[in-house]
Amino acid sequence: MVGGNPGQGPNERGVAVDLLATYAGRAADLQDWMKDSQINTDRNLRLQYLAGMWLNSYIGTEILNGILQHYRFPDQIFVGSEMRVQWLKQALAEIGRR
Repeated sequence: MVGGNPGQGPNERGVAVDLLATYAGRAADLQDWMKDSQINTDRNLRLQYLAGMWLNSYIGTEILNGILQHYRFPDQIFVGSEMRVQWLKQALAEIGRR
């Protein structure tokens, strides 16, 4: 479980908040990051082949960091009580999403 709330037990925040804390972004926020990407419209699976060549390159952290440069908290997506939304914001902040 990510973090916690001062004065609360470890399960007080809830599994749902921890699950939602894995949120990294949505397509509308990542348009600039994806501007030079290729869209696969062919039937010969060339892009899938090229992606497979990078399978063992271990650049997942670099990719996630690139995505997180465009991160914004999605007030219009995550709704709930003020306390739960604050817990979610805290959980996201604890793992680098500010």
